[in-house]
Order: sequence, then structure tokens, then C-alpha cells
Amino acid sequence: MSVLTTEITCPHCGGVITIERPAPQRRGVLAGIPLEEMTDEQLKIEIRNAKSVLYKAQKRNAPAETILNNQARVDAAWLKRRRETQLKHLRKTLLKKTFTKKKYKMIFPTT
Repeated sequence: MSVLTTEITCPHCGGVITIERPAPQRRGVLAGIPLEEMTDEQLKIEIRNAKSVLYKAQKRNAPAETILNNQARVDAAWLKRRRETQLKHLRKTLLKKTFTKKKYKMIFPTT
């Protein structure tokens, strides 16, 4: 863990005060959870947060690298959400096609 050190000199007596504190943790992905492990609700929150960070970076004229990193974060979250949505739809479709009444009776005969 990194430590930030700040020295403050008193204008009256010339004494030096040294303050050490832990460096701020890298912010970003929601609560340190990787995108692959996020639930649908967490992905929604991550997308909202990432868009907000991108918007603020653009408004304050942040360096191009920062804006690109923020845009990549938004794109990654959207891609993950889109993929999850498509998988849900595919599962529903496959279940409907696989277990129609006729086939269901053939697979699981009733007495």
C-alpha cells in the first residue's frame, strides 16, 4: 500500500509538520467486483457510474488518455450487459423450442 506524505511549514514558528496517510485506492468497478461476476443490477449501477465519470472527465477537459480509459470502462460494461441479455434471451428461446408439449410428453411420459 502506498503512503502519501505531506509536509506543512508553520509561517509563525517555522516548525515542520509531517502528515502521512494511505494513498487513495483506485476507484472504478463497483465495490471491487470484476464485471464477469456482477449481477444485472450491479451492471446497471456500474454503467451509470462509468457514464458519470466519463461525463465529468469530458466537462473538465481531462487528458485524452483519461477520457479514453473512461470510455473503455463504459464500453466494457455495456458489452457485458448486452452479452448477458442475449444469453438470457437465447436460454428462453431454447427452452421454449425444446420443451413443447408434444416433445415434453415424449421425453417425460405421463401415466
